[in-house]
Amino acid sequence: MKDYIIGQIVYVVLKRQMCVYPVQIIEVITKRTLNGEDISYKVRGGTDPNTQVYLNELEGEVFESDELAKSTLTERAVASISKLITSAVQKAREWYPESFAVPTEQKQDSTNEFMASVAAEYKAMANTVEQRDAAHVPETPVPPVQGKRSKSK
Repeated sequence: MKDYIIGQIVYVVLKRQMCVYPVQIIEVITKRTLNGEDISYKVRGGTDPNTQVYLNELEGEVFESDELAKSTLTERAVASISKLITSAVQKAREWYPESFAVPTEQKQDSTNEFMASVAAEYKAMANTVEQRDAAHVPETPVPPVQGKRSKSK
């Protein structure tokens, strides 16, 4: 686990839900034993300062910035789309071999154009979502997790 500082905002891509959830590091707990050092982080999310969980209890991938989360998710989406298209083209070649008499360069250009259009549509969609989110950021509580919870007193 990386080192975080108190007050830092990190972004968690939750595994069970398709969302990116911002949480704030509110406590760093260092435990030193004969076996070594263990560092854990307590976080809060949403507007209730009393709702706190340990960062390692949130089932998801933690990113240190929104830009890092965005670029990582975008790369994964484009890779998934590429795999889907490659698979579809392989099936088409197998199922409809007579339709693949077009020169290879033309097919590659067509595939590249298609992938560029998909990437452009995805980017436009992401920008639309960003603009919508910038206009209205709903207040959401920390998502439910299984395990230990602590309440501030």
